[in-house]
Amino acid sequence: MADVFISYARSTVECAESLARIVEADGHSVWYDARLPAHRTYSDVIQEELDAAKAVLIIWSDEAVQSQWVRSEADRARNNGTLIQLRIDDCSLPMPFDQFQCPLVRNWTGSRTAPELAPILESLSAFLDGGLPTAQPLFAEAKEVFVRPEEGQLLFDAASKALQSGDPSEHAQAIPLLVEAT
Repeated sequence: MADVFISYARSTVECAESLARIVEADGHSVWYDARLPAHRTYSDVIQEELDAAKAVLIIWSDEAVQSQWVRSEADRARNNGTLIQLRIDDCSLPMPFDQFQCPLVRNWTGSRTAPELAPILESLSAFLDGGLPTAQPLFAEAKEVFVRPEEGQLLFDAASKALQSGDPSEHAQAIPLLVEAT
């Protein structure tokens, strides 16, 4: 699995390839759809690579904004806490991606030293080299951080049982039990 997943529209493949070369020159692996294996279902490979990537770089363009694949990949990256995005066209981003920083890198010629590319490289470094704290997934799995007192647990269990009974009179009993448990 690659460190960086690059999502783009077909019309911007040269930009994706240039960014891949820059990331690989820094010693990180890159995956984008030009590297799809011929023997696997592409949706399975894409999902695996997206979920395994430490950073997902979305290249927004006029065409990418219209692409359901790019939108889906961006949404998965957003949910996983790995989203980095840039625009190569002065396009209007779809919701909710318009809520995230997205530098405009217009007329970029592929040079690593282009000033407009600096925020992208800094973000990649943060995700890949630990320059900043690791991003947390948007929908992280909840972890129990407290221990319920035994009496509260008994009241909670009794309320749950009352709610599951299907009897409206028992449902009414659940509310005071829950109030007391909290």
